[in-house]
Amino acid sequence: MFKESVIGKTGQWWKLGIGVIAMLFGSIAPVVDSTGISMMTGTVIALVGYAFSIAFISCPQCRLRWFWKALIYSELYKPLFTKSTCPNCEHEF
Repeated sequence: MFKESVIGKTGQWWKLGIGVIAMLFGSIAPVVDSTGISMMTGTVIALVGYAFSIAFISCPQCRLRWFWKALIYSELYKPLFTKSTCPNCEHEF
């Protein structure tokens, strides 16, 4: 399913992976004492991970930043993972 999605077909899974890993690390690391990461630092790491996804996952055709648009219109998240066309320009990948 994900290989056939617009994110998979455009080869942007690695960008999503970096964003998700940063968000998870920033959310989990502060509650583990041995990491030495404060809640403030963890929050910044998580926000940077999400900002990375917002800024760099985009349509190669029309340049729409998909996660930015999805931040405003949450119904856009599902098509990014289930369809192989850009939700904006309808370009087939």
